[in-house]
Amino acid sequence: MHPLAPSTVLNMLRDNGFQKVKLFDADSATLNALANSGIQIMVGIPNDMLYNLANSEQAADTWVAKNVSSHISSGGADIRYVAVGNEPFLSSYNGSFLGTTLPALRNIQSALTKAGLSTRVKVTVPLNADVYESPANLPSDGDFRSDIHDLMLSIVKFLSDNGAPFTVNIYPFISLCSDPNSPLGFAFFGNKSFPLNDGGTIYDNVFDANHDTLIRALQKNGYGSLPVVIGEIGWPTNEHKTRPVVTSVFA
Repeated sequence: MHPLAPSTVLNMLRDNGFQKVKLFDADSATLNALANSGIQIMVGIPNDMLYNLANSEQAADTWVAKNVSSHISSGGADIRYVAVGNEPFLSSYNGSFLGTTLPALRNIQSALTKAGLSTRVKVTVPLNADVYESPANLPSDGDFRSDIHDLMLSIVKFLSDNGAPFTVNIYPFISLCSDPNSPLGFAFFGNKSFPLNDGGTIYDNVFDANHDTLIRALQKNGYGSLPVVIGEIGWPTNEHKTRPVVTSVFA
């Protein structure tokens, strides 16, 4: 891989009108490049750091001081969110982060409060769309995945209590391509061939259906007013490649 220089990426973001960006870490060079750019930032904490942050308030305090406070106090980076982990409840992780995500979230929130940043910078957990499901395959039947239902409600309550959003990563093409019986046209906007009728609400693409499944899950559990952020989204670069172009820009 040959990563582009942060300054080059910044120019690309500006040229394409982006005003917000989601990072997977809190790389100092990247944050310095984004300083005074007018672009709002979500910094990230990798999953492999969750255990330490969950078990040490001091570690959380140190992380916030180094990766958030120092950049904000210098009048530079416009950090708005801290993403605690990234898709930590993916089924493929076999529960590796179930016990550490919420405690890490709490400790980072506490560290932000102690730093006097809790009103300016909000915590969140970018979650994959597989944390919710619909047994009837209809958005109106949406609820959180049964094996993590109680944990999800604890996280949602914590986010709500702290004025923080629910962040979800939705990949329309990936969500359909694993099922040979799914019409791939439904993965794209403007599809007219395979509409989904949910009690009179017509969906012509899987993104809207997926998003509304989450909204219904939140409503069903008493958190219908919780703000939702789209952390990542992507589609194939062409019909022969299934790897999506990731747009890690929260909206």
